[in-house]
Amino acid sequence: MVFSVGLSGCRSTVEHPSESIQWRQLRIQTSAGGFWWCHLSSPAVVHQLGTLPDRPEPCGSTLKLVTALYLLERGHLHPSQRYPCAGSVALAGGETLFCEHPHGSVSVVEALAVSCNVFFARAVASVSPRDWSAYLQTAGGFRAGQANAQAARWPTDVRFPQAALGLDPAVSVTARQWLGFLAQWLNPPTATQPKKEGTLASRLVQAGMQRAVLQGTAQGLDPLGRMRVAAKTGTVRHGQRLHGWVVGYAPFHSPRVAFCARQVGHASREGAVLLARDCLESLL
Repeated sequence: MVFSVGLSGCRSTVEHPSESIQWRQLRIQTSAGGFWWCHLSSPAVVHQLGTLPDRPEPCGSTLKLVTALYLLERGHLHPSQRYPCAGSVALAGGETLFCEHPHGSVSVVEALAVSCNVFFARAVASVSPRDWSAYLQTAGGFRAGQANAQAARWPTDVRFPQAALGLDPAVSVTARQWLGFLAQWLNPPTATQPKKEGTLASRLVQAGMQRAVLQGTAQGLDPLGRMRVAAKTGTVRHGQRLHGWVVGYAPFHSPRVAFCARQVGHASREGAVLLARDCLESLL
C-alpha cells in the first residue's frame, strides 16, 4: 500500500454554526480541545471546531493503526496470529509496558479494539525500526524524530518499539495529517473511479476500529450505535499533561466523513472520545 499525502494544499476553515444551545455548549467544551473533520469527497477542505492549534503532537495509541497495517502488509504478522497478554511485557532496555488489564490471547482485531500494548510490543519485536519508519512516512507523512528512509542509523532520540505503539513523544502528528491519511486509505469512490476492494490488512484494521467503538476503548463514542462510527483512541503523556486522541470515520460500511479529536489534560475516554461524540452527533 503506497499513499501520497499532499497536505500543503489543504484549506482550513473554522466552523461558526448557528448559535443554538447545543453548539454553544460544544464551543465551550472545545476550549481545551479541538475537533477536525473533512468530507471524504473533498478531503482538502478541513473544518475545525475549537481553538486548539493543530501542531504536531504525540498521538498515543492511534499510531497502532499504521503499525498494524505495516505488520500485516509487510508479512510480519499473520492475520490469524494471536499473542498472550498477561498485562505487561518487559522490553530489552529494561522498561516494562503495561496494559490496563490482562487481555488473554488476542488477535490483531482484538488488540486494536482494546489497545493492547503487549500484543503490539511482541508483534514488532523482530521488525526493523528503519523499515517501519520509512513505511510511516510513506503511509501518512508521519516522521519518527529525524529518521527517514535514507538514514544510515536509527536516531538515538527515538525509542523502539515504544515509537511503533505511539508511546514515544518523538513521533508527533497533526490532525490534518490524520485526515489526509484516512482519506487516502479509505479510498472513497468518485464519479470516475469506483471504490477499490480493500486488502485483507485494511479489512482487519477497519474491523478493529469498529470493535473499538462497539466494545473497546472508544465505546463512549457511539453508545447507541446509531452513527456507525469506526475509531481508534490514544493517550500519551507529553510533558506534564495528558494528550487524548481519537481518529476515525463514519459510517463504517460506506465512509463519508473522517475526523480527529484531541483534548489536552484528559485521557482519551474522558476527553477526546466525548468531544468527538458530541460533535459527530451534531454533524451526522
